Amino acid sequence: MTVNFEITQNNIGIVDLSFGDKNELYIQEMNEIIKVITEQISGQYSLRAILIKSSNPQYFAVGPSIKKIKDLDKNDARYFTTVLNKMVSHIENIEVPVIAKIKGTVSGIGFDITAACDFKFATIESTFADYSVRCGIVSPSALISRLIFLIGAQKAKEIALSGKRFSAKEMHSFGFLTNVLTEEDIDGYVDNFLNDFNELSAESLKITKKFFNEMMQNQIKNSPFPMVDVFSELFHSNKFLKAHLESIINLNL
Repeated sequence: MTVNFEITQNNIGIVDLSFGDKNELYIQEMNEIIKVITEQISGQYSLRAILIKSSNPQYFAVGPSIKKIKDLDKNDARYFTTVLNKMVSHIENIEVPVIAKIKGTVSGIGFDITAACDFKFATIESTFADYSVRCGIVSPSALISRLIFLIGAQKAKEIALSGKRFSAKEMHSFGFLTNVLTEEDIDGYVDNFLNDFNELSAESLKITKKFFNEMMQNQIKNSPFPMVDVFSELFHSNKFLKAHLESIINLNL
């Protein structure tokens, strides 16, 4: 179980998430993604774009199982959120466009990864969910702020406050997904999309992307709600949280 990285002849970097049956991410897996970005992607000046995909046809990426987080104390919870936000920031700040090719289930950390990407393509069968409210917690990342920036407050509320699973077509109608394609068409379509970046100026791409990133990051920085503090405090002070998590033990965040 690992993160595989390669650079194609067309100067496209491919990040392949391969973390087992459900492509479940927790601290070790997030640190592996950070390592790939810092050691293999940063400084590769010939790159025109990055593709993030999953080798698992049913799961793009999900968060940790309830079993893994139910006994966190305040410090553990804070460390988890720190690594999560560091990983998302590293993905978001890759200099060239980052494209997500999504097949299957996206939830929790997988949702954070896709929200940090510049373009998002998904198969019709793919689904998306933020289960934080079902778990009795708040999203430990800046996902809500990113969703507000990307699709507006009303649709962000619909996702974050309902705990529902949304289809790829619904997420496309929200403006979150760039396009929705069939299983047969997505690989060729995304390959063509990626190859088009070779005709563009690398420096122009980097400068233009930086403009959008700074706009989003300013919104996140100006948020008055300290999600890391709130998330970690819940594990410290909410005496009913552990019992609730035990009752939904088979759910993945």
